[in-house]
Amino acid sequence: MTNLDKKLQTISYLNNQTNWTTTATLANYLDISVRSVKYCISEINKEYPKLILSSNKGYKIDKEQARAILNVHTSSSIPRNYEERKREIIISILLEKQRPTISELSERLCISPVTLQNELSKIRTEISKYHLNVHTRNDIVSITGLSKDKRKIILDLINNEIQNSYFSLDRVQLIFTTVDLTKIEKLVTGILTENEYILDSYSLFNYVLHIALTIELRGNRQDMKDVRSPIEQEALMELGSPHVQKIVNEIYLKLKEIYNTDYSLLDIYQASVLMMTRVVSNHVSSISYNQIVIIRSNQSLEKISAIY
Repeated sequence: MTNLDKKLQTISYLNNQTNWTTTATLANYLDISVRSVKYCISEINKEYPKLILSSNKGYKIDKEQARAILNVHTSSSIPRNYEERKREIIISILLEKQRPTISELSERLCISPVTLQNELSKIRTEISKYHLNVHTRNDIVSITGLSKDKRKIILDLINNEIQNSYFSLDRVQLIFTTVDLTKIEKLVTGILTENEYILDSYSLFNYVLHIALTIELRGNRQDMKDVRSPIEQEALMELGSPHVQKIVNEIYLKLKEIYNTDYSLLDIYQASVLMMTRVVSNHVSSISYNQIVIIRSNQSLEKISAIY
């Protein structure tokens, strides 16, 4: 770890504390000697006068000044609060396929192992509504659950980030490690155009995300076995019209040429459920009222609710 990283880690750690932090506590967290802690604090205060206060109780930091310093050093990518740390943990484990230890995570997030354990317990409670669970077996942190549930929590994280911003594939692309969102968008729009169908921009954006997450998450299927009954699978495959089924099949075949990982046609159908209900033919103006009623029938809506 560089001297700058050590300083930033010290500043970030103290910024997350509510009480005085002893020299011994800081030394244990940074995995350095007590003497090295005192030297590090001295060097920080030379660069940023009066940033860290010291007393016989330990150290306390000027939080306003600390936040300003950490904001300047954005390249360090240190999460600054619980919500940012939760996002970092979920994304790194589910999308980046990392298997971090408690010590590795606590060092990366600049919090103590005890604080990390407490936050993991909080995350475990929060993600239970997605039918997911956090495990810390043999000191390794993991998240288990079905692929569709993992996709749902990541979609929610992404939507929370962009809800006050414009839709940007470039911005969301930073989250993904395997797939190219722009490439998937061009593939989908190309096939839709060839088949004379259109999809509004909001639905297209979400459809691309569903496909991308399906491919990313299916890169590791150790806990993602499909548990749908044959009847549910048949209903899923027959949800769209023959024309829409043809589109999904073409999308699947083209995707396999680019990303030949362990996902199936059924996975792509599952990711396409909402798209099937929103895609519109270029010839929609020639569809009669009775045909529209058939397309949006209660039977179709019941199938969607049973599957999704």
